[in-house]
Parts: sequence; C-alpha cells; structure tokens
Amino acid sequence: MHKHYWQNWDRGQVSESIDSYWRNSEDEIKWRELLVSDIEAEFGKNTSMLEVGCGSGLIYQAISEHHIVSQKTYTGGDVSQNMLNITRQRFPETNLVYLDILNLPYASKSQPNVICVQVIQHLPHYTEAVKELIRITGKKLYIVSWFNKSPKDKIVFDKNAWNKTSFHNNIYSLPKFLRFIHEHTDTDMESLRAKHLDGNNFSISITSK
Repeated sequence: MHKHYWQNWDRGQVSESIDSYWRNSEDEIKWRELLVSDIEAEFGKNTSMLEVGCGSGLIYQAISEHHIVSQKTYTGGDVSQNMLNITRQRFPETNLVYLDILNLPYASKSQPNVICVQVIQHLPHYTEAVKELIRITGKKLYIVSWFNKSPKDKIVFDKNAWNKTSFHNNIYSLPKFLRFIHEHTDTDMESLRAKHLDGNNFSISITSK
C-alpha cells in the first residue's frame, strides 16, 4: 500500500494522539454535533452511505446514533491502517475497508451517497481526489473542508502538526473550488450547495438527477 509524503497518520502514536484530541476536546464534540445536524439535513434518516476518510469512527458513531445510517447501510474507509484499527476495535461489526482517495476501488456512480469530511485539506491539492469522489457518486456527494473566499488557495505544509509530524493543513479558495466542481461534474448535476458551518469549515453538497 503506497504512502505519500503527506500521509503520516501511521507514524508512531500519531493516530492515537489525534483520536484522543477528537474524543476529548469540547470544541471537537460541539463540531461533530454541528456536522451531524448538517448531514441529517442533507441525507435524512436510514441512508446508505460510504464515508471516504472515516478516521477513528467518531463521525460514524455520531451519525449512527442519530439514525442517519446503520451498521448495515454504512461503509467506512481510510488510508490509515492505524485509524482503521481504532475504528474496528470500537465497532467490530461495521464494514470498514482500506481506501486511497486518489484511486477508489468502485465503479463509476456505484455509490449512491458519499461523504468526505475534513480530508481534502490534508492533501497537497484536491483535484484528483475530488474527481474520484465525483466519479463514484451516484446521487449525492457531501464534502467538508477548510475554505475561505479568497481567489487563491492557501497551501500549508505544517512540519509540527502532531507529535512533530508533518501534515498539509490547507485552506482552499471556495470560489475556485466551486468552479472546479462545475467544470468536472457532468450535465446530470441537479444542485450544488455551499454552506458555512463554522470557522474555515464549509460543507459542499453536490446532488445528481
């Protein structure tokens, strides 16, 4: 399984440290509540869903508790084996798979509903990843990332992000991203919605006819 220079989740105890922060930070707990409310508004209850970049399973836990998905209707995938191991320990009956967002192992339009939350800001750029997400989505694609309204992307490779381990923490241009979506989504697109959640977090929802 090929690792790129920016994929450092499996170095040392990085995944465990990040998971501990996600679980225990009041800001992160409030953030997930806000996120789940937005996901429920987009998808409703009892939805079939693929999560690309499931991390340690905390989003799955939240959306399952709100009956947006169930164990039978959810699949989660991640490029980090350590994150997948954490999730498997928490939810041993859940369908979890290794996924590389740059080369997703699914046929075109085979996944009705796809979510990808706070993943693409940790890539050097989003172009190939978002093309893959669009390609596999049959009905609705929901992306959350860091954006601002500048015409230019802010590309940041933070060399001391977690445990002195390097990660991209990019803030992308929202107008530029939305243009990219229009240019790389076929004519079956029914709607495109961008919503500010908090801070630099925006959700982008793309619905096909």
